[in-house]
Amino acid sequence: MEGSIFGEIKTDYADEKGVIHLDAFKTADDNEEGTVIGFFVNGEIYYRDPELQFDPYVKEVVAELKKDYEAKPDAVEALKAINGAYHTLVGQVHELLQGDDNQDTYFDEFKEAEDIAKKAIKANS
Repeated sequence: MEGSIFGEIKTDYADEKGVIHLDAFKTADDNEEGTVIGFFVNGEIYYRDPELQFDPYVKEVVAELKKDYEAKPDAVEALKAINGAYHTLVGQVHELLQGDDNQDTYFDEFKEAEDIAKKAIKANS
């Protein structure tokens, strides 16, 4: 980006605590070793060098991270709504299947879907 000291900034690495690392590269060369210039935690950016907050490319990347972070609660709420609808559906299907020999098989499949929904909610929380 014009006016930036960086040729590329990557934000595709998050550590085990969910901290996103801003890895910067002087060029777009894949063989170049990058430098961590900051960390994105719970919607806030922490720079190793505060002067970098004025770099236009850094500003653009951070704005995108914040935008994605602010949109995340909407995704979590949507997943929770889906999970709630799923529970209602399971109850209705369970009532319909009473006495069916395959009831346990159907219930196991619904349980699997519930586990997937719970993992999605946890991953996006």
